[in-house]
Amino acid sequence: MEGADGAFYYPNGSSYSRVTTSGATTVLATDPNGGILQPPVAASQNYVSAVALYFTDDPDECAEGYYSGTVLSALYSGTLEGESGDLGGQSANELAANLFLEGNGAFYGSVASTNNGDADDGCVAGTDYVIYGSGVFENPGVDPPLPMSLSQTHVVVGGSATVTWHVENGFSLTAQQCYGYGGLSGKLPLSGSASIKASQAGINTTAIICGGTETNYVQLSAGPPTITLTNTTTVPQGGTVTLTASLGDTGTPAPTGAVSFYVGQTLIGSAPVSANVATLQALANGVPIGTYSVVAKYSGDANYAPVASSPVSVKVVAQAQSSITLTPASQTVPDGDTVTFAATVTCNSTYDCPGGHVELVYGQTVVATVNDQPGTAAPISLSSNGIPAGTYQLKAVYPGDEWNLGSSSNPVTVVLQPAATPVTLTISPNPVPANASFTLTATVQANKPTGTVVFYDGSSELASATLNGSGVGQIKLPAGTLAAGTYSMTAYYAGDANNPSATSSAVSLTVQ
Repeated sequence: MEGADGAFYYPNGSSYSRVTTSGATTVLATDPNGGILQPPVAASQNYVSAVALYFTDDPDECAEGYYSGTVLSALYSGTLEGESGDLGGQSANELAANLFLEGNGAFYGSVASTNNGDADDGCVAGTDYVIYGSGVFENPGVDPPLPMSLSQTHVVVGGSATVTWHVENGFSLTAQQCYGYGGLSGKLPLSGSASIKASQAGINTTAIICGGTETNYVQLSAGPPTITLTNTTTVPQGGTVTLTASLGDTGTPAPTGAVSFYVGQTLIGSAPVSANVATLQALANGVPIGTYSVVAKYSGDANYAPVASSPVSVKVVAQAQSSITLTPASQTVPDGDTVTFAATVTCNSTYDCPGGHVELVYGQTVVATVNDQPGTAAPISLSSNGIPAGTYQLKAVYPGDEWNLGSSSNPVTVVLQPAATPVTLTISPNPVPANASFTLTATVQANKPTGTVVFYDGSSELASATLNGSGVGQIKLPAGTLAAGTYSMTAYYAGDANNPSATSSAVSLTVQ
């Protein structure tokens, strides 16, 4: 058997010897009485144990458990067993193996059967020897691939990359012979690196074959990548078209550079390549309605050749004309109340209904907004709190969106009624002696009221007074103005441009 050191090991009677490649022979061990000899054959990453041989001429040892294990080799897969226990007259078929380890790390040899049983003790004494294999276990994945790597996996045609390899067969490095193909040629060292050239477009394969079998290979691709252009197929004149170019059939390093997008010979724009993708957003403002053929062109870099995509079609369509109506819940609103309008935007677009919001506008001022609900009446509320009384014309405005043009409703009229003007009357003193004077005071609480206030006894006018800046009108009447008795007094405010007229509640006056 060839060992990891290149020497050969073989049994010779009850001994085990080693022969070097120069022919020197050394007896390693001798056991004339039988027993187990372990030759110095090292284990490797391919095998989890080495070879052991069993020698015996002792009949009793056949009744002992020698070894049980599985051998996996190029020519044989089976079990080598040493019988255990008294066989009691049964025939014992012992498996004997002569396995040879070749330079490629595989075992070759033959397996034989020896009958050593009898009716007494299961073995016959004698001079014949039985050799048992130890059961060399081979890991799953026999002959693991030779480690090979490339400095990069894609180049332009004629470009080069560096391939690196290292043979790690643990049995026979000295006997290993490796040859290169596809950019490498001749016998190769067990470890090394070399430059290989991609001589043609497509996949260029480089292989290293060791010990008569192909150990591993690497593939270097060359030429331009593929490019695929996708887009939003239909875009309104006021919208944006998104163009995405994707590069395929790439390796390492990833492509760099840029992709340019064309309509005919006209450049729309360019975008850098990132993670094999380039994306451009192009505005369709002012672009005539029609269908356009768009092509993406990759500029290439040091490792990738330029390439152009197949054309794709982009359709530019007109924005739809929207329409909007505005309906107030009531056209007369008391001061401080809230009026609600129903704004309805009609969808006239083939592609996308109006979205966004609707504005309630007075003159050039937006007084309220609401989110648009195409085809549904959207409620817009307006509080009259703080808005002067009067008549107003309002309209609803839809600003438009990418697919729809804006629109305005017809104006609607809303009347905001003024608030009632509170007037308070006080008399001092009350009651008043018949021989004393008394004072009438009217207080008007309104929006900066001006004008006069008139004091009445029932329906008879007694006097009037002008309001001061605080909305107070006051007059002092002399004694004897009223005879003794009881009177119902009121104050009437005539109103002004900002405030309506109003009458106070009646106040009872007693003259003694």
